[in-house]
Amino acid sequence: FPNRHIGLLDVRPIDGGWSLLIEDEAGRFLVGRNAHTLKDIQQVSGARMEVLSSDKPKDSALRVASVVLRGTQHQINNAFQMVECKLHNTWKKIKKSGK
Repeated sequence: FPNRHIGLLDVRPIDGGWSLLIEDEAGRFLVGRNAHTLKDIQQVSGARMEVLSSDKPKDSALRVASVVLRGTQHQINNAFQMVECKLHNTWKKIKKSGK
């Protein structure tokens, strides 16, 4: 699952869902202005999605955020695909802008 090329660092099962560790910069785009993107993903997929506050893991200069997906397996799969797509598109924009 992890795809560092789009800012997705780790994916782990948790009780009732999945936890995705993403780069903080990508997390801001995943939530969107006024949480619009987050709400869209929840509405379309049916999954519940929460982006937890970012922190800096030990021995790392990289700030990260945790995304929690909960719901049925079908809902989680749909949400995960939407998150991957959003991260991919976001990463292309970030790379184009030279950040």
